[in-house]
Amino acid sequence: MNTSSFDIIELIALLVGTGGLGAFITAKAQSYKYKADAVSGLSAAFEERVTKLEMRNDGLACKIQSLEDQISGLKTMLSDRDTLIDTLQSENQDLQKQVNVLKSQITLRDKRIKELEKQVDNLKHLWDNQQNNATGLPTNPNDDVIL
Repeated sequence: MNTSSFDIIELIALLVGTGGLGAFITAKAQSYKYKADAVSGLSAAFEERVTKLEMRNDGLACKIQSLEDQISGLKTMLSDRDTLIDTLQSENQDLQKQVNVLKSQITLRDKRIKELEKQVDNLKHLWDNQQNNATGLPTNPNDDVIL
């Protein structure tokens, strides 16, 4: 290298070294600082948003658990009602059978009462005929009593 080009390099190094290099380094550092501040701000904003989302998620998880518990309780109630309905239907069938038996028994009883009423009427008629014969009153020949 010759002296003139060496002098120019020295001159550039001197200019850069005395203020230019410092200004360049400061500008570059400021650029990185601004980028770091921007990243830090975005990071803080994202962290806050993530925290809010986590809290919301926890709240929703609690609501979901509560709803699942309610569903479970309703399923239990529904199952209990189905069991009760089955039991009541079975009991109703048994009671219907008992009602039918009692109706049949009432019908037989009513027939027996009518038969007994006829027998009482016949006995009463027979008694009246015997009383009339004993007292000498005429009897009706058509009053044949059959027991």
